[in-house]
Parts: sequence; structure tokens; C-alpha cells
Amino acid sequence: MNLFWSFTLAGYPIALPERRTFYGTREIGVFEPGGNAVIFAVPSGS
Repeated sequence: MNLFWSFTLAGYPIALPERRTFYGTREIGVFEPGGNAVIFAVPSGS
């Protein structure tokens, strides 16, 4: 997990650890306060 994710998502429980997909994105998922999973994805080049 890089520094950006560490500060932006601090305090939220991890639902999906950061990963790189075969189709070229970085993804991470967290649980929001209501209990829903929220997944963030960006192109690997970002």
C-alpha cells in the first residue's frame, strides 16, 4: 500500500487488500461506516 492510500483510507477497515489486476488497474476496497464495501480502482500507470 502506498503513502496516498495510507493517508486517504486511514481508519477504514480493509475489504480488499491492494492488488494489481491482469487488465492493468490497481484496486483497493474498504468498508464505509454503513458496512458497504467500496472499491477504488486506478490505471496502473497513475
